[in-house]
Amino acid sequence: MKGYNDFTSSRSSGNTFVLFYHGTISALYFLGGLALVGVGIYAEVTHSGKFDLEWTNDFWKVISNFGIAGIVVGAVIALVGAFGFFAFGRGCCGKFFKFVYFILVILCFLVLLFTAIVTLMLANGDNVSPFKSAACSAWKQTASDDPQEICKIQNEYSCCGFSSSCDPTTTISTCPCVTTNHCYETIIHKYHKWYLPIGVVSCILGALTLIDSLVVCCV
Repeated sequence: MKGYNDFTSSRSSGNTFVLFYHGTISALYFLGGLALVGVGIYAEVTHSGKFDLEWTNDFWKVISNFGIAGIVVGAVIALVGAFGFFAFGRGCCGKFFKFVYFILVILCFLVLLFTAIVTLMLANGDNVSPFKSAACSAWKQTASDDPQEICKIQNEYSCCGFSSSCDPTTTISTCPCVTTNHCYETIIHKYHKWYLPIGVVSCILGALTLIDSLVVCCV
């Protein structure tokens, strides 16, 4: 009898820890998601980190627009946290929320993994060829259709042309080049200090997310 009581007590303590861990992760998701939505709205309103290039790939178009990307990703993360609060409910509703939460958590893990890979590559000095190639095509298209947008970017970042291997100089009468610094390298370098912290945080959150997905499956 004593052994059975010890077993049930241990199991109860384990469940308490699991619920505490899961509740903490869900709260972090919810609050962090709302904060990211706020940052995204601010970036969109102030046009911070926004480049109105004519992208041919919608995926990179969203990724390159920090405001929209922040709003979309933040809303999804906040939704994950909201579902997480109901994931351990009883009955059919609890099972439904647990299933949806598990799917959303896996999606969040993939997003965090992608973010970690890209930012750590940038922190290591890699140009991330797929993005650079897409940005080069968008730059050329914009230079042809809306040169004033290119002019705005060159003036804002004191740069000229996209890169040495892609449109090294963009001749626009209203904003002649006064520097040899190329825009892609200049912009990447400007935000370089953020890549490593974002990559490390994404790795940590990804690990916590993966653990939480296992917690949901085991309970």
